[in-house]
Amino acid sequence: MPSRILIHVEHPAGCGPLAEHLAAAGHEVTVAHGGRPDGGLAGVKLVPLPNAPAAPSDGDWEALRWTATHRLAAELRPDLLIVELFPFGRRDLAFELTPLIQIVAARGGHIAVTLPATLAPPRDPALDRDAAAFARDWADLILVEGDPAAPPLEAQVPALADLAGRLRYAGADGVAGTVAALQPLL
Repeated sequence: MPSRILIHVEHPAGCGPLAEHLAAAGHEVTVAHGGRPDGGLAGVKLVPLPNAPAAPSDGDWEALRWTATHRLAAELRPDLLIVELFPFGRRDLAFELTPLIQIVAARGGHIAVTLPATLAPPRDPALDRDAAAFARDWADLILVEGDPAAPPLEAQVPALADLAGRLRYAGADGVAGTVAALQPLL
């Protein structure tokens, strides 16, 4: 049965192959992004979100962004929400992503967080523990875009060890490994 999938990223190019693969498999895929698309993605709906201003925000941008994101989620009612980095990164979007995750989960949708094979240093262990606690409460899957045979991300972010039951590695197969890890949520 096809799922409604919302992918929230800053730049759609990175999730393009995954989004196109999921769309080709018959899922309704929407990518909400804050960056400029490099072009279209086959079978995927791209929805631009308000971009951050060059100058420090006075809150208007956050209100516009929050409204656009939540209106989209209410319209789509996604079965699966895939977020990039958050809560282990993109903390500046917590005003938008925390309630989005909570709303999707409260409606019975699944939450997947994608992480790269390494995260930007320096890491604050207290923030990482808070992120792991949030992920434990809300995320169904933490997907690391890397090979578990390489140094594991848990070596860089020890708090991830608390999420062992939800932590999966995409492996060397890239998109195929990601789709396989997402399969139970579809």
